[in-house]
Amino acid sequence: MKKSISLIIITLFLIIFSFALPSGIQAAEFHFKSYTLTQEETVKDDIYAFGDSVKIDGVIDGDLIVIASNVQLNGTVTGDAYLFGTTVNINGNVIGTTTIFANNTSVQGVLSENVSIVSTYITFNAQTSKDVFALSAENTFQGSIGDDLRAYSIKSNIDSTVSGDLLLLGNDYTVSEEKISRNIYYNSTLNTIARDQGVDVENGVKIKMPVVLDKSIENNWSFISLKALVGFVSFALIGLILITLTPVKSAEISSKITGSPDEFLKSLIMGFAIFLLLPFPIFLLMISIVGFPAALLIGGILFFAMYFGRVWVELSFGKELLELFGVKGYRPYKSFLVGRVISVGINFIPVVRGFYNTILSLVALGAIFRVKKEYYQIAKEQAEKYKSKKKK
Repeated sequence: MKKSISLIIITLFLIIFSFALPSGIQAAEFHFKSYTLTQEETVKDDIYAFGDSVKIDGVIDGDLIVIASNVQLNGTVTGDAYLFGTTVNINGNVIGTTTIFANNTSVQGVLSENVSIVSTYITFNAQTSKDVFALSAENTFQGSIGDDLRAYSIKSNIDSTVSGDLLLLGNDYTVSEEKISRNIYYNSTLNTIARDQGVDVENGVKIKMPVVLDKSIENNWSFISLKALVGFVSFALIGLILITLTPVKSAEISSKITGSPDEFLKSLIMGFAIFLLLPFPIFLLMISIVGFPAALLIGGILFFAMYFGRVWVELSFGKELLELFGVKGYRPYKSFLVGRVISVGINFIPVVRGFYNTILSLVALGAIFRVKKEYYQIAKEQAEKYKSKKKK
């Protein structure tokens, strides 16, 4: 029996997570629509929930894995919690590790193990026993953190009690330094440490020290500029060719990236999930003679989507920037070239470029897959209509 692509992805997702979870837990519950666990209920299984809304008020004696638009955790999870959604609110207890990937995140309650959050906006007022990692556009931290806080954000407000170190990367921040028990590392602090070691982090080059002269061509700005120019031109030519050959699909893929904040987040989450899921099936195919060609094909498609798919992400970013300056309408070539300039500029920033390129690749992968999924569903509906007409 044929299955939808979404069901296949979810199944692969579950397979991968089954290898990561403790072997002692065998049972699990699966929910493929909106799900609520009431305050009076206790589930002694892992819960996998995929729907528009997931609300946990009761107790889960196991792990919680959620992919939903709205996630509300008010109860208790004795294992690990993996929460992927547009909005994630925690006002409960997690005994294991907590991982959040969202657009808006609000965290309260008690989180016993390490916490990792990737979200556009973070409001944190919880009590944790160990480390907290946060990647965001804007964050506000209160409550208490039992060990280190590592926050990477455009704008940060740190008012938490931190028992360990604070690593804060960002230029716009306020910090209650008296609440930090150990060391504080700002951008300027790291730049000073790097300079003492002979590295200029801000400019991405090594400093020529008085005793040891570094004459490497890699540190020559002429070479760096030439390398950036060649990269810009070569990838721009590839992008212009792809956009010319796929005008309709370019517009469709672009709509899955910057059509709305939800569209961008969905593509990012989908790309991240596929990136986690596919390596294991590819590995299984590669160890068999029959499956080896298929593994090469799937790997090639994955590489194409993640590398060359960035063309459509840059097109989308460029379109948004043009509209910001009053240039309306769909101008694919101009938008792509603007996006290409943005990418080249960001790639001169050492700390940011790795994160930026990763986001580009994951969003491209997710957006392309979502468009292909829609084509698959349309084709399936047309086939079913054709079969029904043929029977008549």
